[in-house]
Amino acid sequence: MLHDVTWDSISEKDWNPALRKRLRGQRLKLVRVRPGTPRYESVVRLRYEGFIESGFVDPTASDESVMRLARDPDSVIIGMFRGETILATITLNTITDRFPGMAMEMEKKLRLAHPYFRSPHVLEITKLVVSQAVRGKRFVLALLYVSTLVARLLDKRHLWQVSRDVPSDINWRVGLGFDYSVGEPFIDGSLNGMASRVGYMYLPEATRNPRVPRFIRTMYAEALCLGAVGAGA
Repeated sequence: MLHDVTWDSISEKDWNPALRKRLRGQRLKLVRVRPGTPRYESVVRLRYEGFIESGFVDPTASDESVMRLARDPDSVIIGMFRGETILATITLNTITDRFPGMAMEMEKKLRLAHPYFRSPHVLEITKLVVSQAVRGKRFVLALLYVSTLVARLLDKRHLWQVSRDVPSDINWRVGLGFDYSVGEPFIDGSLNGMASRVGYMYLPEATRNPRVPRFIRTMYAEALCLGAVGAGA
């Protein structure tokens, strides 16, 4: 952990110094969103819309409240906004006193014999949604860049993620550096019985992974190098 940044305290003031260089000229802001705020309500609505579109949520069986998670106060929720209009969101989890396992273990009941499945150095990436109005990879990459800065600042470089077991989804995430050979496909009972897979990434290795495009490897390497400089700058 660097510069006294903690899981509870980390926010845009810690990642903005590095992020401004990547968003130069764009009227966007990526902020930490906390429950009980108007921005959180925007996150909940966008999550709900995105999860209906992906098939993770059946709107005839669940309303928006399904996207208000008990774990949210212990998560780092990042929202991308233009003004006060939300464009995209991602949620980061780790091991905490209240939640001694990742969401994939505690909610999805997964168990993996992996040395970094229950490590304090894990960062679980969940609830990634980009608004249909601005659908584009650059928004996802900005969220991933902030996620890697968080990983660097808090020394949580072992990343986990659950994807739909759909070739296009898996292939895209493999291109981000995730390895889906760490576990077997499973049915996600917590999300509408979706066939899913678990992906793992050790962030420093992703900077050398030939399956990851050079510009993404460069982005990861930049985040890992700038994390120490950007904090509190």
